Amino acid sequence: SHAEELSELSDSISQALNLLPEDCLVGLITYGTNVQVHELGFEGMQKNYVLRGNKEYVPAKVQELLGCGLKHAVGQPTAPGAPPP
Repeated sequence: SHAEELSELSDSISQALNLLPEDCLVGLITYGTNVQVHELGFEGMQKNYVLRGNKEYVPAKVQELLGCGLKHAVGQPTAPGAPPP
């Protein structure tokens, strides 16, 4: 039945998440008319991002929106002694 399959899927996902390091960021991406990115692991204050399905986004803009892009532009020098980006 569908309920059993969903329960098994939920168990499998929980087991996989429990194997990840505690500081690991995990998200779920759903597709439809819009693309939704759901950050998992936040209690009380969930983070969800919605990207319109009829708009084209450049990768740098998506990284900026999600806060997961490079801190420095490629090819831009970093300060001496600073850790690499």
